[in-house]
Amino acid sequence: MRKNATEYLDYNRGDKVSNTVSYMEAAVNYNRVFSEKHSVGALLVTQLRSFLTGNAADLQASLPFRNQGLSGRFTYGYDNRYLLEANFGLNGSERFAKNHRYGFFPSIGVAWNASNEDFLDH
Repeated sequence: MRKNATEYLDYNRGDKVSNTVSYMEAAVNYNRVFSEKHSVGALLVTQLRSFLTGNAADLQASLPFRNQGLSGRFTYGYDNRYLLEANFGLNGSERFAKNHRYGFFPSIGVAWNASNEDFLDH
């Protein structure tokens, strides 16, 4: 580390490392209300990310990394009172074990918006 300041720029040749990064994402979204009471929504998202280091200093750093996934959501609402949402994620990587390259992660949620019920009118 240099301790003395200079009035000019200095250049020190460093390691020659080349990285390649790729990223892609696409989404499709749908929302619609039927008969003024039924709201339906859907979302589908896919993504791909990869990273590669050329001239890496060791074997571990030279291994490529790729991650890809597909996610989705479905929503339904009746009269803005009763609500349902279902989600999923399907994610994968070559760094996972060969027989377990992808994981599926579902979820579901339900809700009741009591403030929109007729018996709670003020």
